[in-house]
Amino acid sequence: MSANPIELAKQPLSRQDMEALWMPFTANRQYKAAPRLLAKSSGMHYWTQDGREILDGVAGLWCVNAGHGRKEISEAVAAQIAEIPLEELERMVVAEKARRAREAAAKASDVGALQ
Repeated sequence: MSANPIELAKQPLSRQDMEALWMPFTANRQYKAAPRLLAKSSGMHYWTQDGREILDGVAGLWCVNAGHGRKEISEAVAAQIAEIPLEELERMVVAEKARRAREAAAKASDVGALQ
């Protein structure tokens, strides 16, 4: 049984959880002293645990520029996942990683040859 992410977000983080947490572009020491946790997101907004709406002005550090919780995107992803067998997805990911590794190795050897 999986936990509701909204309910999980409302639970305080333990001291051990806070010590393990590090976020880029965040004043981590100050954050850990007074964490500002978000409970949900939708479109271009976040909501705090107490219901305050906040504009996501940097789009989650540029990784959600299409917005949070876009139904048409999640439906398209779900349809694709339902159609492609897991083994094929794994093969495509491994093939892409191998291609990138070969390209990086070729660039590294070219740089080494110039030195």
